[in-house]
Amino acid sequence: MRKMGGLRRFMPVTYWTFLVATLALAGFPLTAGFFSKDEILLNAFTNHSLAVKHLGPILWGAASVAALGTAFYMTRAVAMTFWGEYRGGHAEEHGHAGEPHESPWTMRFPLIVLAVLSFVAGWVGTPWRPWFSDFLHSAFDYMPVHQPPEESLMYGLMGAATAVALLGILLGYCLIHRKPDVVKAFVEKNPGLYKATLNKFYVDELYQATVIRPLLAMNGGCARFDNDVVDGSVNLTAAATEAGANRVGFFDNEVIDGAVNGVADCTMAAGARVRRAQTGNVRSYVATAMAGVVVLVTIVALTLILGG
Repeated sequence: MRKMGGLRRFMPVTYWTFLVATLALAGFPLTAGFFSKDEILLNAFTNHSLAVKHLGPILWGAASVAALGTAFYMTRAVAMTFWGEYRGGHAEEHGHAGEPHESPWTMRFPLIVLAVLSFVAGWVGTPWRPWFSDFLHSAFDYMPVHQPPEESLMYGLMGAATAVALLGILLGYCLIHRKPDVVKAFVEKNPGLYKATLNKFYVDELYQATVIRPLLAMNGGCARFDNDVVDGSVNLTAAATEAGANRVGFFDNEVIDGAVNGVADCTMAAGARVRRAQTGNVRSYVATAMAGVVVLVTIVALTLILGG
């Protein structure tokens, strides 16, 4: 927003719809936000079912302060974005062509519809005719039937809510648009407070330091444990199993199967040689038998001669 300003003349439709939304969000009288915010504040103040006594008015006060801040910062957004002089510089400085311009009708039309609803939607459940909340009672058994409070209290709280909204709008208009030097002087006198608010009181940094970084560190540690220990153990077991299986396979293939195959090869070789003697020729068998007889007779004769 510090590089905007003066966009009202470039984007009139966006400006008016944004202004209506700002009034509704701030709780300006007769807008939808006025009725919804007034109903919330009224119920907070008159709630007697809370555990802590007199907590209702305390909640009403805290919500009123929040409503004041809402009206102020929304007026600040309008002033910095649409009022004053354009602070965006030349188009070529920002890497885009042309001056600021309206968005297409596909975006402007929904803005117009929402702006109209921001004015009229609040009338579906006013304090005088709360037919919408009574209608919801049929769907939610725990919702009590609306009991309107005393008119003096209702109008008094309504006036207080209106005053809070108008005060926030007036402060935003005067301090941001009409008297920016006052804000500048306050910032110069309170640089620490300005820096803290500019950095959102370092809530994001605190959340980053206390939640995000510890969780990321824990996740990193779990990932390393999973990768190095769990997966490492599984991979080591797989490698050892594979190595053992390779050695057992080598012993089975080379020793056991080798011995069995060697016996089989020797048997086959012996069978092949013996098979040659089985020619199927009767003469060969008779000649072989006669040769065997001659050899035996010769051996017996030599034995007797040498022995005698």
